[in-house]
Amino acid sequence: MIKINYTFILLLLLTTTSCSRYISYIEKQQRPELKIIKPKEKSPWCKEETKINVLHNDLVTIRDFPKYIIDSNQSITDLGLYYTLYQMFSRPDATDWYSRAQVHIKQGNKTFHHDFGLLYQYPVLNAFKELRKQGLLKKSIKYWVQKANNTYPRKIKVLKELNGFISQYQKGLRETFWGKNKFFKVDTPLQYKETYLRTNIRIPRTDNLPAFRPIIFPINESYSCNFDSHLYQKGIFLISNSSQRENTFGLVKENGDYFFMHTEKEIGDLVKQKTQILPGKKTQSLNPYCLISKGSSETVLIGSSSRDSGQLLYHLHNYGIHKAQTPEEVFEYIKYPRHQFLLKPARLLYESKKGTEKKLRYFLNLDFPVYHVENLGLIEGIWSQKNKSIFISDPRRPSFQSCQEN
Repeated sequence: MIKINYTFILLLLLTTTSCSRYISYIEKQQRPELKIIKPKEKSPWCKEETKINVLHNDLVTIRDFPKYIIDSNQSITDLGLYYTLYQMFSRPDATDWYSRAQVHIKQGNKTFHHDFGLLYQYPVLNAFKELRKQGLLKKSIKYWVQKANNTYPRKIKVLKELNGFISQYQKGLRETFWGKNKFFKVDTPLQYKETYLRTNIRIPRTDNLPAFRPIIFPINESYSCNFDSHLYQKGIFLISNSSQRENTFGLVKENGDYFFMHTEKEIGDLVKQKTQILPGKKTQSLNPYCLISKGSSETVLIGSSSRDSGQLLYHLHNYGIHKAQTPEEVFEYIKYPRHQFLLKPARLLYESKKGTEKKLRYFLNLDFPVYHVENLGLIEGIWSQKNKSIFISDPRRPSFQSCQEN
């Protein structure tokens, strides 16, 4: 449980509508002091290590994918590519060669963190080409594509998120021969756990791989992100106006190696490319992540399911998450009630049910629109130290691990 002495004053909003002046003001105030108390509840992660821990938000994946891991001694990056190809079949609404891809890897004494975004023609493909170039991917992409096409079942179970996509876009999908024949049964969208007949994955032809230039902005000596936090300090918010399909998945080995990926697609006009199962293109919006590096430990935090996930990660820095010493402490910061500023019109979103009555009354007394939300975004991560890595979930959404199924 977190106790907070809250001095985050919002009085400037009563006299000005300038977000830039407001942010400048609150940055000068004493930041909240979070006192971490040892949690009394059970840990949300696995107590016993398993050879490979599979991470996803759908139990079908957790129970089915481990059946197809033929050789667990492969490198975590090779297994990660194999798992990504499984996601292309089970979550084609969010994951394919065209998706924007955020990749995080720890393999032996090497780490890799990058957002493959607008510079890349096929971000997911370009990501694994770069990993191959850096020696992290041991076998070729072609090898794993052939393995996936020959190993995974011809009939793929529909996950909850895929069912939601088919239901949302059913009118447009029915008008296409490939959509109507594949994702409907008697004009009804395929339901959760029903199956569709997949086609084989094909590798698109690519241009030369752009020069790899990791972009990271330090906020302090231990907290850095792939976005410039000074923009928020100046009242410049990185708000996205488009909706996207998102998918987060990962693998953790018992030796501490991990593979963690987040993919995003914008749907657009439902025109799919030859190497796609479902249409979509790489999202234009920021795909934010932050790293906490302290001595021999490192924590990766991924923000998603929000119009401005970077803002939520920036708030965590202001709360002092970089001071956390253990995964339990990181989890307590992630649980803490969130707020977020949005523009046009200017308003504040707040997870009122997770906060105190005193804090809620404080927000409501301001001459500023406050909207109550049940859950605000998702922040998930990986904490690693030496030969141990732990997945840290966000209690705002069910996240499953195969080691909890044993």
